[in-house]
Amino acid sequence: MQRRVSTCYIFNPFKSRTTSFDVQLGHPTHVKMTRRAFIASLGGIGVGVAMLTSGTRLMGDLFSKPTVPELKTAGVLVFNGLVQHTLNLTLDDLKAMPMTVVQASVRCVAADSFVTAGSWGGVRLSYLLDLAGVSESAVKLVLRSSDGFSTDLPSAIWRADDMVIAFEKDGELLPRGPRLIAPGLWGYKCLDLLSCVALVDYDYRGVYESLGYSDTGLFGSLLYLDTSVPSVPYAVNGSTFETDVDGSSLLVLEDADYTISVPPDLDLSEGRTVHFAHWEDGSTSPARSVSLSGTTVLSASYE
Repeated sequence: MQRRVSTCYIFNPFKSRTTSFDVQLGHPTHVKMTRRAFIASLGGIGVGVAMLTSGTRLMGDLFSKPTVPELKTAGVLVFNGLVQHTLNLTLDDLKAMPMTVVQASVRCVAADSFVTAGSWGGVRLSYLLDLAGVSESAVKLVLRSSDGFSTDLPSAIWRADDMVIAFEKDGELLPRGPRLIAPGLWGYKCLDLLSCVALVDYDYRGVYESLGYSDTGLFGSLLYLDTSVPSVPYAVNGSTFETDVDGSSLLVLEDADYTISVPPDLDLSEGRTVHFAHWEDGSTSPARSVSLSGTTVLSASYE
């Protein structure tokens, strides 16, 4: 049996259409990690690749795509589970929200030559999670497609500021509906035909994660920025982001060279102004260049 799943194909003669995409391993866990703790734990993590004994995994656009109905403006995407507000979003709803464009490639974990790259436009996942209001007990984010495929994101990674629920690529509407775009994560994390995002309080594993692939799905690098000042706008190769209320931000990026810049001056509440002082390496220019290869932690100090 051969079937289309997101940007990959799975052949598994021993499981039916339904059960082959309902795999879940592990026991429930309630362990939560902060961004800092998660980043510190990533030093030895690699991308796990497991060979299937029950079939052959083929990924990428190896075969012609099946016919998929064009995206309508009816209900498109649901956010539910451990949230304060269930979201039922249409395409028009997504278009009305603040739009973010990221440059990213969707890479096949089994054959890295199969890449779909471009400029992806959509809504930041973190923005939508804020609208839904994530429960403190949530430890995993589960993404499901309309054909039954699923993947997951650990709690410390789903807040990456460059993850978007994309509905267009290179200015054209995605015909297969919204999909997650996460620069620096393998393609099995970048689910298309996306229909549901659920927050759960146990260690859910998606289809590929249950088969031995890395639960983080990381092939690139994590960039962690700490400013100790809330809501600081900053730019990475021209794309703009903003730190959270704690003055921190996390990006999942492909390994490459980047220019990162922060404002030289910030106007805070009550008429107070702070000035950029230095980076953690002592450099005093608000703009700096970094070569990412592995987890990188940057600190911008203001006085």
